Amino acid sequence: MTVKDDRLPTEPTTGDRVKPATLDSEKFDEHWSVAFWRDFSSKSVLKDVLDESSPVGERVDAFQKTLQQALSTSNVLQSTEAAQYWGYHFLRSGFFSAQAILGLSYARTAANREERSTEMLTRMEAIAKNGWQV
Repeated sequence: MTVKDDRLPTEPTTGDRVKPATLDSEKFDEHWSVAFWRDFSSKSVLKDVLDESSPVGERVDAFQKTLQQALSTSNVLQSTEAAQYWGYHFLRSGFFSAQAILGLSYARTAANREERSTEMLTRMEAIAKNGWQV
């Protein structure tokens, strides 16, 4: 990111709400990926994969297509360093995802065994599946 020829963004007037990202885009030359991430939504990318009404075969095909697009877009195989970078982060994210899944599975089993209310556990599973919703 580089500063644009010493220009400063105009200051918002009282009452205007300007996002910091908007101010940054006025002041800096942003990397091409910024626009991608600004509009990114995992739900839109994975909508065909997560469609429970679709047959499993179609969902697997959609996952494969999504994975191929992600690999080509991210240039994972561009260099050894890129592959190492993505491999590390994939394994790290996979580790934390596995921990969450195992933790929720264990908690579900323990809650059922002890016959306690599972309302909070069900909420935590919904958060894990759909993301935090305010």
